[in-house]
Amino acid sequence: MAALMCKFCDDRTLKDGIIFDDGVCTVLASKYPTSRGHMLIIPKSHYENIFDMPVEVLEHIFYLTKEFNSMAMSVFKPIGIKNVFNSGAVADQRILHAHMHVIPVYEENSKYNVKADGSWGKEITKSDIAEFDLIKTEAMLRLGTHKASP
Repeated sequence: MAALMCKFCDDRTLKDGIIFDDGVCTVLASKYPTSRGHMLIIPKSHYENIFDMPVEVLEHIFYLTKEFNSMAMSVFKPIGIKNVFNSGAVADQRILHAHMHVIPVYEENSKYNVKADGSWGKEITKSDIAEFDLIKTEAMLRLGTHKASP
């Protein structure tokens, strides 16, 4: 039943920010980014958290994480990247569909950016999404013919 009410399982909520989709996972620009270039790697199948996920899917997410970390470093030029997998409400998992955060870190925001009131960043705009065009191109060049096995 959770999958029926899941924002990530509803394709209509994802269409604007999609950067890459290989049939196993979708990579998209975070709707509420904590920093410039914040992306989410989301398995297409519904798993509430990391504990529900088959190892093959988890391995694929980590493969994509490595690739998109590299692309973010090249395109956005951060000083580092945080990879975050929140599992459970107490761990600040807001959408109960497992997903990896790829969060570029810049000199001016080297602290984790959840605000004191618990909210994230401002909602992403169409012009912010356009910034990901270089990542989309890079993903197609690197991963365009990649077909995952899970």
